Amino acid sequence: MSLEFLHLSEERVCGGIGRCILFLGGRPISENAMPKGRALHIVTHLPQRLGATALFCILETDAAEVARLPMRYRGAVKGSDVYEAVFRPREAGLLFYSFFGESPMGDFYGMRSPNPGEIAFSRNPSGAHFQLTVTDFAYAPPEWLYGGIIYHIFVDRFRRGGQ
Repeated sequence: MSLEFLHLSEERVCGGIGRCILFLGGRPISENAMPKGRALHIVTHLPQRLGATALFCILETDAAEVARLPMRYRGAVKGSDVYEAVFRPREAGLLFYSFFGESPMGDFYGMRSPNPGEIAFSRNPSGAHFQLTVTDFAYAPPEWLYGGIIYHIFVDRFRRGGQ
């Protein structure tokens, strides 16, 4: 999977403390899937107590290609340092990512927290990576679906015959 790193636009950032937020087409997305070839905007909010002087997003493909994407400092928001980067995956596959930071107190790593979208920081690179599935197809759900609720009814779960 090849990656294209893009220059950042002057978009407004939002989000919470110690979180990683992904934007696709200007909308926040979950970390599940995205079509190849689209620009993905990553915004991170780090606690200022980490004293970060630089932050990188470490991207690894399922083919074991590794890239180190520098993240740009955007300022401070409510006790957090905000960093962001944009990249475009060119091929379909699995993409794993984590964060590496530099500070006067020593390097640190940002890995997946048990809470969705949160980053767990430590001085060693242990822990789970975030994962993104990059698909071959570009599917856009209809506008009316955003903010809606979908119910899946599994009739076999209510009462099975003969049991």
